[in-house]
Amino acid sequence: MLLPGELIVTTPTLLSVFVRTGQLTPAEALTVLEDISITRSWNANSYVRGTLIT
Repeated sequence: MLLPGELIVTTPTLLSVFVRTGQLTPAEALTVLEDISITRSWNANSYVRGTLIT
């Protein structure tokens, strides 16, 4: 549930805002996105790994 006036944004949208406002360089934003992608992948998911092993 969201608080009144709150908005959910996707990670790529948030990173693009950070780049446009000078808080991140484009290269830094890509690095963050790549790191997140690796962390959120099926291969990095301990539940999925456990399921595949058993």
